[in-house]
Amino acid sequence: MKQTLTYLMTGLFGLVSAIVQIVPATAQEIQPKALSELRPVMELPAPTGEYAIGRTSFYWKDYSRQEVMTDDPYDFRELRVQIWYPAEPDPKASPAPYLSDHEALKRVLARDNARLASVRTHTIEEAKLSNAQSRFPVLIFLHGAGSKGAFYSSIIEELVSHGYIVAAIDHTYDSFCIAFPDGRVVRQSDKFAKLMTLPAGDEGREQFIISRYDVLAEDAVFVLNQLGKLNAEKDGGRFARRFDLSRLGVFGHSLGGPSAGRACQIDLRFNAGLNLDGVSKARPFILDAKGRGPEQPFMFISSPRPNADDISEARLAEWKTTRTELRARWAALGIDQDEHLKAVKSGSYRVTSTKINHSRFTDNAFINQNIIADRTKLSTSSIAMQIIRDYSRAFFDKHLLNKKVPLLDGPSRDYPEVILEIIRPEAGRW
Repeated sequence: MKQTLTYLMTGLFGLVSAIVQIVPATAQEIQPKALSELRPVMELPAPTGEYAIGRTSFYWKDYSRQEVMTDDPYDFRELRVQIWYPAEPDPKASPAPYLSDHEALKRVLARDNARLASVRTHTIEEAKLSNAQSRFPVLIFLHGAGSKGAFYSSIIEELVSHGYIVAAIDHTYDSFCIAFPDGRVVRQSDKFAKLMTLPAGDEGREQFIISRYDVLAEDAVFVLNQLGKLNAEKDGGRFARRFDLSRLGVFGHSLGGPSAGRACQIDLRFNAGLNLDGVSKARPFILDAKGRGPEQPFMFISSPRPNADDISEARLAEWKTTRTELRARWAALGIDQDEHLKAVKSGSYRVTSTKINHSRFTDNAFINQNIIADRTKLSTSSIAMQIIRDYSRAFFDKHLLNKKVPLLDGPSRDYPEVILEIIRPEAGRW
């Protein structure tokens, strides 16, 4: 019966379905392919906003937090953070590499080195920050386990093109690999691999996952504080007085999704939180000790709940359960998710679509487009990405910029495959 929870855990460990086709889970040191074997250039979906896109990187250490993934008491939490921002157009500039730390990661990327090197972005490295606005709203992004912020460039570029600054964190030991300026290459902790050998629902597994929510949320708060320092610079730095930290959102995918909810709970400077298909036992965030969710408006974007009637007899036998038991189990999980979303003080949204699955929040399909034999999979991924980008931006436009956003008022003719639920807080919860 524990295996019936496996589909829910996918929301935490998108590495298996989303990233493993981009980079190997355990990279072997294979020599890069010859130039003659390079695949065609692959372009990410075009941003639809008016702004050009710039990108830069920072490396920060939080001396207030010991790194819990190592045994060294003098090892403090350090992070790589990439900031994408609205930029001044530069027609002569070349697109930035997909991974800005690509050169340092070549040996780790191994056989996927050539494919990642051939991805064409719409971003310019170290471009001049746009002067079209004096300040820009800020979003902090938290990736999934075994991933990197850059693997979500399709979503990030779209938001930036519409006037947002996005700070995407590469979470050390949660990311598949990070290259630091001193030459160190830090891979994902093997604790994740060991975790996957445990059955879904195992208490130790659940507690480890919840502990990572806290770490990633604290990463978001630390990065927010660092952005505040950049904003207060007096020496004319690129971002001095350019962040509008009164309009601040946090969002994440997979492991980063519930972590975004946790960040909202521990720091009320965040004005809105968005979870992209991240759950533990169907829960899009963990309630606090008083049974409360985030105070801020919250959105959860996911594939629809599974239907027990669609499960084959062979699979039921494999799971050692009956259809009746499975139906009851999944119904209970669905009710639990509803109760969590009702615990959001400012109200929440649930966006579901059959076009969406866990890997379609990443750039996976676009990076692998030349090796996808079934072209309908690529077209479905394009529709899914459009849904994800449009609903994400609509949510932040409404709750950070106070814009009127018809897309969040109810069913959309543009997206008949999308179900939008507006969930009001449960009476008496606060």
